[in-house]
Amino acid sequence: MNGLGLMYALGRGVPPDLSEAMKWWIKAVDVGSIAALGNIAIAYYTGLGVRQSYPDAAKWFHLAAVKGDADAMNALA
Repeated sequence: MNGLGLMYALGRGVPPDLSEAMKWWIKAVDVGSIAALGNIAIAYYTGLGVRQSYPDAAKWFHLAAVKGDADAMNALA
């Protein structure tokens, strides 16, 4: 599911669709994907398909960091 979200975000094999990417990342988070947490955080940080929001980005980075994502930990540092 996280991979499918990336495919939509990047337009790899499917038409680029950032809202569809977000839908797949949310589904991936629901089944425990730590990588999807990071992708959602990056989307909020950059405004990729969503309204840019540093507080929302920090929330998602924190959730990923708590689960051990080193990149998220670095982003919060």
